[in-house]
Amino acid sequence: DAREKFGELDMFVRCQDSHGNFNVNEYLVNFCIKTGMDITPPRILRTIPKSGSYLKTDATEEKTIFYVNEPAECKYDSQDKDYSAMTKTMNCNTELTDLGDLGWECNATFNELIKGENKFYVRCKDKPWLPDTNETRNANTQSYEYVLKVSESDLKINSILPNETLEFGREPISVDLEVETSGGAEEGKAVCYYNFREFNKDYQFFETYSTIHKQNFNALLRGTHSVYVLCEDVAGNTAQEIGSFTLNVDAEPPVVTRVFKSGGSLKLFTDEEAECYYDYNRCNFDTANATSMTTGLSKQHNADWITGVVYHIKCIDVWGNSPSECTIKVSPSTFES
Repeated sequence: DAREKFGELDMFVRCQDSHGNFNVNEYLVNFCIKTGMDITPPRILRTIPKSGSYLKTDATEEKTIFYVNEPAECKYDSQDKDYSAMTKTMNCNTELTDLGDLGWECNATFNELIKGENKFYVRCKDKPWLPDTNETRNANTQSYEYVLKVSESDLKINSILPNETLEFGREPISVDLEVETSGGAEEGKAVCYYNFREFNKDYQFFETYSTIHKQNFNALLRGTHSVYVLCEDVAGNTAQEIGSFTLNVDAEPPVVTRVFKSGGSLKLFTDEEAECYYDYNRCNFDTANATSMTTGLSKQHNADWITGVVYHIKCIDVWGNSPSECTIKVSPSTFES
């Protein structure tokens, strides 16, 4: 019958896990083997590295592995040719017992690579145990296109920010580190790592796999910090740079550096940007109910010049630092116009 003619077979499968659980109902696999001539050429199942992979900028050759669905001999060339006309031969495992998990393995070293795209054409021929002239052997009539891309420029770290002195009002300090990359295999796309002592891959940026890489540090203390940044793209190109920034903590209230009369105004300058307020009666006043001498944050502060009163002035910087009493007391009667 049809089952005998085509060699149809049933395979019943049960599986058991490490705890002894198994399928009560078997899994049925049905297949058949048809007799007749083999007229199908070999098929490439997988390559390592994959076609289209990027290589480092200094790459001039690449060792590759091709997996074929049956024992075969394979050739390749930089031009699309018939199998017989191809000039370079792969090293293939051709015995039936050479079958691996991914198929029959063929090895080749593609050399004389240039920057940019390198395209190769691969064809295979089955039944390698027969003479090459045997007419029953099937060769590919269409080539398998295999592409390797050599990076055209080195991977580069363009900037590491911040790279300056930053002022804060308290510790610990939160700082956002940002790195920009360019060049390499994918126009700067890379994964970046950081460390405070050396270049390594211990700590990956929270936001990376792009051209902009970000990492927040939320427990830094005052002082100068050096950050070792290492970036790597898909081809293995690497770039490394050391970034540096300084953190200062301003815990002191503003200081008045100059007081004078200008026209009909009392003017004073502080050593940092601040907001200044005054009260005629006392130093320990509430600034919310006092009169402001400042527009926004500034080093210059103004009030009407009124003789015979005492200005109890309190100045507060951007971090909220202010004296417990007055920053300064000013009596306009003591100044000349």
